[in-house]
Amino acid sequence: MRAESPIRQRSAVLVVVVAVALAALGAAAGTGATDIGATDIGAGSSDPGAAHTSEPPPPDTTAATPPTGPLGHERPRQTPVGCAHRARQSTVDVVYRDVVPPGTPAERVALDIHHPTLDPACPAAPVLVWVHGGAWHVGDKGNQLGNKQALAATYGWVLVSVNYRLSPAVTWPTHNDDVAAALDWVRSNIGAWGGDPDRVAVMGHSAGAGILAGVLADPRHLAPWPTTAADIACAVLLDTEAYDVAAAAGNPNRPQLSATYQSAFGTDPAVWVDASPLTHVGTAPAPPTLVVVGDREPRRTVNATYVAALVAADVPATLLVAPLTHDEINAAVGDPTDHIVNPTVTRTLVGCLGPSFTDVPPQHPFFTEIEALVATGAVTGFDDLTFRPDQPVSRQAMAAIVTRLDGIDPAPTGTTWFLDVPGMHPFAAEIGAAAQAGVVTGYADGTFRPTAPVSRQAVAVMLWRQAGSPSVSSTPHFADTPTVEPFRTAVTWAAEEDLLRGFADGTARPTTAVSRQALAAVLARRGDR
Repeated sequence: MRAESPIRQRSAVLVVVVAVALAALGAAAGTGATDIGATDIGAGSSDPGAAHTSEPPPPDTTAATPPTGPLGHERPRQTPVGCAHRARQSTVDVVYRDVVPPGTPAERVALDIHHPTLDPACPAAPVLVWVHGGAWHVGDKGNQLGNKQALAATYGWVLVSVNYRLSPAVTWPTHNDDVAAALDWVRSNIGAWGGDPDRVAVMGHSAGAGILAGVLADPRHLAPWPTTAADIACAVLLDTEAYDVAAAAGNPNRPQLSATYQSAFGTDPAVWVDASPLTHVGTAPAPPTLVVVGDREPRRTVNATYVAALVAADVPATLLVAPLTHDEINAAVGDPTDHIVNPTVTRTLVGCLGPSFTDVPPQHPFFTEIEALVATGAVTGFDDLTFRPDQPVSRQAMAAIVTRLDGIDPAPTGTTWFLDVPGMHPFAAEIGAAAQAGVVTGYADGTFRPTAPVSRQAVAVMLWRQAGSPSVSSTPHFADTPTVEPFRTAVTWAAEEDLLRGFADGTARPTTAVSRQALAAVLARRGDR
């Protein structure tokens, strides 16, 4: 079995409303950056004396060197040469039930598999299982797949689209039991199509989201098979009220909605309660879940209640309220022109399925820390499926990451914060938020120098301020601990908190640029507290 993914390891549970695309962490390539996270890093590090010569004088709070190039927003990944560049093909109408129920068309208990061309030399690919909507009585596994197929192809995933039997010919729990059988079939058989059975995520819209919520919350649906909800990497549930079947089926003020639910769940109020995922949340471990809902009532309240129930059950859960219609939310997934739903869904799936960076194999010394940081959604990789762990982190990236990780609201758009950060700068909101919060400051000439690499002491200052600027021991921890404020206090605090570790020669090398892998290590340690 695959090792537990970083997103499962996170103890903090965050419920947020997000509607912005996050940016990549790095910009132009750089070398020679030392690693904040290691105690034994010496080879390949910058010369401390040379590094000190480029440090600007106080009172500025961050180091700067000549800009290394712009840091743009994350672009859709392009598949590189090699395994991820394979052509795609489809295998359709694969029956997942051992026996087709009498009177049931075989395609109703079948699934389609959209996968890279098989190559035994290529590693197994993550799997995304899609469950269509249609109010439990219409819909098909082939509907509205175009953008979702493109999304899967971009990341090299296997996409499995599932059918299930429809009402009124059947009622609950048949829909859920069919999808449960399909999930177990996928984990048992997807290896023949190049998929990784230990990296399976699920996503559904409308009734499909309700079905998945029921399957994952109520262990009775998966009980006949070895697969459990804990075997699913994560779930994305798109715009449904089916978390509370009783509220929808018994609502006298919405007769059309009630009739739809009663067609699928019957007329017994006790069954409605039993069929509601809310009834069963916490019964068994469930995967991290992203819940997306349109900005309208009462659906928004039902969705918020469901996310709150997941959080109370210690399930990592995120709520995204999107100003889109029911159909627009579905269409947005995989649509590169959508900047509300698609970025968040993509980050969630990449975070739980694993980005499979070509330059960060499992044996990489910072593999766990990098995976954990990526799972937060605050940073992604580059277009060529690399993470570039040795590349320096820019000042604008550091400001953005700290504000996003700590939930600092973006500053108003259109405001000029520094001479070189106009209102239309791609990171104006994040830099402005960090400035408003007192986390970052600029230079005496009124600039921020957003693309310059951030130094080890600058990272210490930002995190120290985020912690409330606590007092520290006056004893220097390193031979080259800065003597000026706020660097001295921040570096000393970071050492006391075990965030900043020194080198074998007893130095901190405070003005050395911070690499992407080093930042991942520091933030992982901070997150463990």
